[in-house]
Amino acid sequence: MLSAAQIDTEKPADQPLTEAEQAEMAQHLRFLSQHRKNLKLRVNAQEDLLLNGAKPPEHRGTCVHLLSKVDLASVEAALPRYETSEQRLKLLAGVVRFSGDVGVLLLYLEELAGVASKGQAAGAFSRAVEKIDFEQVSEARTRRVLDLVATIFDGHERSQVLFGLLSSDSFRAAFDASTGGMPDALAETFVPLRAVHEVVLEGGANRHGDEALSKGVAALLSAPRKALSSLPLVVRERLLLSAVSYLRDRELADKATGDLLATLPEDSTNFSKVGIVRAADLLSAGRDDEARDLLKAMKRGHPDFRLPIRWLEALESPRVGRYALIEKKDKGRRREEGKSRPRRQRGRLREGFRLDDQRAAWLVLSPLEEAGSVEDELRLRRERPVFGMLPALGVAERDDGSRLIALPSVGWPLHEQLLNRKYRREHGWFVAMQAVQLLASLHRAGLELPDVAPERFVVESGHRPALWLADASRLRAAEGETAEPIAQARELVEAMLAGLGADVVAPSVRERVETASTLSEMLAVVASRA
Repeated sequence: MLSAAQIDTEKPADQPLTEAEQAEMAQHLRFLSQHRKNLKLRVNAQEDLLLNGAKPPEHRGTCVHLLSKVDLASVEAALPRYETSEQRLKLLAGVVRFSGDVGVLLLYLEELAGVASKGQAAGAFSRAVEKIDFEQVSEARTRRVLDLVATIFDGHERSQVLFGLLSSDSFRAAFDASTGGMPDALAETFVPLRAVHEVVLEGGANRHGDEALSKGVAALLSAPRKALSSLPLVVRERLLLSAVSYLRDRELADKATGDLLATLPEDSTNFSKVGIVRAADLLSAGRDDEARDLLKAMKRGHPDFRLPIRWLEALESPRVGRYALIEKKDKGRRREEGKSRPRRQRGRLREGFRLDDQRAAWLVLSPLEEAGSVEDELRLRRERPVFGMLPALGVAERDDGSRLIALPSVGWPLHEQLLNRKYRREHGWFVAMQAVQLLASLHRAGLELPDVAPERFVVESGHRPALWLADASRLRAAEGETAEPIAQARELVEAMLAGLGADVVAPSVRERVETASTLSEMLAVVASRA
């Protein structure tokens, strides 16, 4: 097995070895003493005392000089003196521990190719390359190192070996410089590992693309559970995020979260960051029970984190298919038992939650007797899209056979805004202008609504509010040429005026609204006030 430390040769020769370096040097001395004859070491008196154990390894210069006598030439000359591959491998493993010669490393790798068990060597390989300066190594020899690593190691062992090489600054520079001219077989093997090393282990940006990172994450996750659990906390977090974000193999993503998520403390930021991504992944896959358990753990560890609480509320709410019906509560009045009062609902529009992509939605509920008209409405929404009419995102069937249509969650119900007098005067006129334009667009598209009750509409707040038609129940195609829906426009504008309050609308303006005979005239009235 390779050593887990290195003697620092950069320090001054007269600076004594540290206690740890002395312990390592003692191992090297025992190794050299065993192979002294075959290596044909020529030593001076001081070095002989070190090899015989008569003198402790304290002087840095003397120790480094002794180790430097074991070079590539002496190793190549010694190898034929060993009869078996195991004996030659022991020699090379011992030399690689302290040698900075890439030629010795190549000999070691070539000999390792004939040995069945390579796990121990892979586990400590990073220490064997720390002293090699790859800036002085030719591109061909660097490629030869990679070729041997690809041939000898696979799975987790290959990842360990490459990560060991990448711990060397000079190797990283040499690897990155040669990526463009690297043979396809080597690039397919090592670029994904470089990507996962850069993103997950180092926390850098992904320069190699999502596909390479996905393959690299999969390779890293091939490590034994114990090895994954021993990774630093921040690395485990990045690995989990990458696994749920990039892995196409859902079984492997499950393995990653199963092995690693439980190793994060529930009250840690890491757990909440990774947990919410994993919960979203589980909900998207329809694995609601697993998502619920994870969200409850997040709620325990982070009681002020609102997102898992909202998702849990959605999971506990009544649902139609993959849509949850959210019951909002009045914030002001409370019942005696301390529970909030359900907010009164008007019309067919309900607040909902799309479990599959964890987004809020408007849900339009239609009774069973209108099942056929729901299909007509969906068809017309697709065939004749009108600006200002929210597009349908999906449809679901209730237990009684009735349907609901899911829409994007935009704004708040118009009738609530009018009831609560939420608008400033200029905003009210601006919304009224959009109402007339929306009805004109529907007319030009050959579409008709049976009514224009405010409960059908939602308003998006802002500096200039935006009006949207949400509930288009019983929308139908007009038959032949039809008159402009001026009566509907007047009804909707008057509802807006009522919401503004009688004290802010002049009688002359009300008269012009009542007498407008075309949508163009009505638009001119409200636009002049907006």
